[in-house]
Amino acid sequence: MEKNKTYIRFEVKDDKGKNMGGLFRGLNKLLKDLWEDDNYLYDELNEPLSELEYLTIYPDGITDSKTKFAYTQDFYYEHEELFKDIEYVLNELDWELIMITLDRPNNVVYEDENQIAYI
Repeated sequence: MEKNKTYIRFEVKDDKGKNMGGLFRGLNKLLKDLWEDDNYLYDELNEPLSELEYLTIYPDGITDSKTKFAYTQDFYYEHEELFKDIEYVLNELDWELIMITLDRPNNVVYEDENQIAYI
């Protein structure tokens, strides 16, 4: 694959400013809490996350919790509306979606046409 590609990583900060991790790990507990509270924002957040999960399979063999994921820039632009929908819901909850643009890291452990995983 291309060595000079640009990638987009998302991280999540909660309403107290604490970094909760990447997109899926960072929102796992929030989704659970919204579900348990029967909060109307659950579906608004779960729908775009589920769509992203469907579009980007979790690779087999990735077990290290320090593994980070980033989307290809092309994938991000193609599905930008999903990320905007997630950001909208997080803003409603005083959470923050941080978008980090990065060059291809040296320590890539998985790669497909939509994403990379790296440590």
